[in-house]
Amino acid sequence: MPKIADNRLRSLVSLLGLGSRLGDEIRVQASGPDAEEAIIQLSQAIRNGLGEACGKAQSCAATNATPLPEEQPLLGQTNDDPNTLSGVAASPGLAIGQVFQLVEETFEFAEQGTDVTTEQQQLSDAIEKAKQQQQTLKADVISHGSSEQAAIFDAHRELLNDPELTCKGAHKHGKWVGVCGGIASDTQAVPLLIGLGVDELSVSVPTLPAIKAQVRERSLSDCQSLAQHALTLETAAEVRNASPVR
Repeated sequence: MPKIADNRLRSLVSLLGLGSRLGDEIRVQASGPDAEEAIIQLSQAIRNGLGEACGKAQSCAATNATPLPEEQPLLGQTNDDPNTLSGVAASPGLAIGQVFQLVEETFEFAEQGTDVTTEQQQLSDAIEKAKQQQQTLKADVISHGSSEQAAIFDAHRELLNDPELTCKGAHKHGKWVGVCGGIASDTQAVPLLIGLGVDELSVSVPTLPAIKAQVRERSLSDCQSLAQHALTLETAAEVRNASPVR
């Protein structure tokens, strides 16, 4: 029996982590006034290949296809000599023309931040700058008559807006995620933060008993379910109503 995974359709990161392959069984669930129609539309889109050319004949052929050998790396061995250019020869013979050497850009990041306000502002500025760059690239692609290809930038924007990037990305690299300030001391927000994967809450001493009580009253699975539900809501008021204090 193929594995059935539960993932949120609003999170592009969550969908990428689904790891579904040809032949897997996918269970679609929805809630809300238009849930039935949403399931019908989504199920039909999946059966049609989500825009890819994978009809019945192609699917059968792919199921019985012989696995391809492991792909070999295109680039040759690395060389410390800056005057040596590694690459793949297209054909034997002599070629005359410009040579462009692609050099991988490296980034240096400080392990320790300065203060919370500064770090939050830098993150917000970086995300906003990335969105502006994406918009510029998308407009350039559209101007060259490639509207369909430009749609990929919408997926990139979804990644930048995805709240799961922070905790999952940090945990992937062995880093913990901490939250401090007013929201860490908010008894309604605590279960949501835990459900999103936050590892540490920094709170003031007077609020500590109430926060500890909230943590004790809920299981991790309850917090995770609550967080997933909250991410589907549209307003802060709806989120607060969904997370009552126990």
